[in-house]
Amino acid sequence: MKNINIFYLHDGFQFTDETIQQHKANGWTGREPLPLHILTQIELEQNYNPFNEMFDINIINNGDASKCNINDITLVPIDIQSFPITIENRKYYELSPFGKEIDKVVQHLLSLNLPNLAFLFYSSTEPYFFDANIYFAELGSANPNIKIILSGSGETTDYFGHFTNHTSRVKNVYKIHKLWYFDRVHYMTFLSEEEEFNKVHLEMNRTMGPKEKRLYNIVRNKFLCTLRNCRSHRLLFSTMLENSAMGLEDITYGRFYSLRPNDISKVANDPNTKHEYPYHIQLMATSLNELINKEDITDSMFKSIMENIMSRPHIIDMKNIDDRGIPGPWLYEDCDIIIAPGGEPYGYGYVDEKQFIPMAFKKPFITFGCKGIYEELKSIDFKTFDDCWPINFNEADTLLDRVKGFFTVFEYIRNLSPAKYQELLEQTKESVEFNYNHLIEGTFRRKSNENFFKEIHDACN
Repeated sequence: MKNINIFYLHDGFQFTDETIQQHKANGWTGREPLPLHILTQIELEQNYNPFNEMFDINIINNGDASKCNINDITLVPIDIQSFPITIENRKYYELSPFGKEIDKVVQHLLSLNLPNLAFLFYSSTEPYFFDANIYFAELGSANPNIKIILSGSGETTDYFGHFTNHTSRVKNVYKIHKLWYFDRVHYMTFLSEEEEFNKVHLEMNRTMGPKEKRLYNIVRNKFLCTLRNCRSHRLLFSTMLENSAMGLEDITYGRFYSLRPNDISKVANDPNTKHEYPYHIQLMATSLNELINKEDITDSMFKSIMENIMSRPHIIDMKNIDDRGIPGPWLYEDCDIIIAPGGEPYGYGYVDEKQFIPMAFKKPFITFGCKGIYEELKSIDFKTFDDCWPINFNEADTLLDRVKGFFTVFEYIRNLSPAKYQELLEQTKESVEFNYNHLIEGTFRRKSNENFFKEIHDACN
């Protein structure tokens, strides 16, 4: 099979316009469904050039099966985003309302007898959640002549073990990573013609004058770290930071999560934030549960963690928890290095806007969280500053060791002499400039697209 035909039942989607509008209404601004070829910008030669050794990618809209070639792969993309397809338990599953819509589309497409059919179930906003493993396993087993590709920006953990025990044993089901979130944030911020989308992840052009900076108490610092939501690795870091010898002396620092009764009451009773209350509590409870049950936390450390989460939040410029925390240049122009805890503590390779934003604002960064973050960034040629400081801490098997390793590097940098610190900043400049251009100009897309579609092509052959 030579080429790949991206096949849509409608214009850019597998769903009707009405269903797409309902989907948009249920999600956050910036998470709107996008056609695969728009998200990847695959039709532009600079983002994908097949040369002679690769293959062409074509677009087929409105279910025109007559354009499908018997010698080509018919790729059907379905972006599941962060909406669950199924509700799985330890034994079985049931389809969610969204999953039922998807299954109708799947069954219809199967009835068309399209040549060399391959379904791509992917999330352009999240890692692969392992939340529909039995469904995919059964779909693959019942249709051995098709291919099923599962993809996200990295992956979370296989909580019930269904992927290991079921899905991975079905020979025509494959899991392929791609940094979809970079594709999405780049498109929304720099390519979309809708101004509302251009500032949904970061505001590149908004300015803040000296008076407004004084209002938010923003001063020049070595480091910047903003933590909106609680995750177990962020909770560990905030505990270590706030109890360190230097404390918050050299860092502009925001932490909105807190279990302090007065702050919880504000979230629960404010009409603008009460809808966030259950999620806010769930994240803190989940983080504590993970640290208790997954990590070797000493009694003294757990006491410090509880004191940290029960203390007041640290607020920079967020009005309340409903504030999406969209950063602007004013935070980044007054710091040197960004501390960017990743989106997930466990799993593999989840890279999102937290690593994207420092690059866009021309800053070096240190990130930590799940394993594989640096490996995924390197796979599409981003610089990870491993020539400036160690990053192998994020290869450790336990989250506690990953965070401790990061904190050791962080403490080393913050304790450098002024002269050595300036030498270090100078050393980062070449990588900072490269990352900025690689990101803004979208040149990362070519490597990302070619890696991904080559893996799909190989899987289907």
